[in-house]
Amino acid sequence: MNHLENKPFKCSFCPKSFLSVSRQLEHTRTHTGEKPFKCSVCAKTFATEKLQKLHMRTHTGERPFSCSVCSRTYTQAQSLKMHMLTHSGEKRFKCTLCEKAYLENKLLQHHMKIHLGERPHRCSNFCPTKSDEETHEDSLWTQVSRLPKAFCREEVLEFHMNIRHTGQRPYKCSVCDKHFVAEWWFKKHMRIHTGEKPFSCSVCHVAFRTRCKLKRHMRTHSGDEFWCSICLKDFDSQTGLNHHRRTHAKQKPFRCPLCVQTFDSKRALLLHHKEHRGDRLFSCSVQLHKMDDLENAGNTEQNCDAPNA
Repeated sequence: MNHLENKPFKCSFCPKSFLSVSRQLEHTRTHTGEKPFKCSVCAKTFATEKLQKLHMRTHTGERPFSCSVCSRTYTQAQSLKMHMLTHSGEKRFKCTLCEKAYLENKLLQHHMKIHLGERPHRCSNFCPTKSDEETHEDSLWTQVSRLPKAFCREEVLEFHMNIRHTGQRPYKCSVCDKHFVAEWWFKKHMRIHTGEKPFSCSVCHVAFRTRCKLKRHMRTHSGDEFWCSICLKDFDSQTGLNHHRRTHAKQKPFRCPLCVQTFDSKRALLLHHKEHRGDRLFSCSVQLHKMDDLENAGNTEQNCDAPNA
């Protein structure tokens, strides 16, 4: 039997078919970008009424789905399902290009965009900053300031828009009245008041408030503690430690094949290559550094619970 025959409503943009007109319409909006359902509190828009209603729970505080192990509550069933995996520690979705693994396929797909260099979510505003202005000559600055930033995930674009353009802080703490630009930042803050520690060690069951602290703790069990013997700074990986050691030794093993310049990291070399390709006007290394720090969440406690790439 041909399954397509049972799905008579076809998308005009791609080969997908659907059982109902409503599902076809919802899918079509993924192509057109239409988001007709608007939040009455923060003006955020959504492609479906269901997504709008789920979002409203972030404002009302409604969390009807509860974990039977630690009593943590969630706004939707899928979030609870993914949370349950944190108790089992299972990360089924693994990257084929590096060693990272994720609890859900969506997180893996976000991560893959880093390898592919994709940044589909673009800011429509001009994004000049003081650091850019100081970095470039006046004749160059005019052109750099006209480039809209791009991000690999929609939530990072939203974070950027609230920080740099709209000034909105739609997520309010009901305990201390603090406001936050991003939901993940708000959730992390609330743990200070609730005492919630959702990240549990699978070995000794000690719990932590942030993923960063759990990751640091896990190294005490594995023995994988990456310490610099010169300045005693610690790192999450051997790669990070090796890169740091070069700053002490002043080593620059990455050589540009087109000129005589050398660099202490592959990242710095790749940014340098853009200059040879003529991308200088469109790829400020200062801006790229900031964007990568935000998206990869770095090693800072500030961003360690941001949505993972």
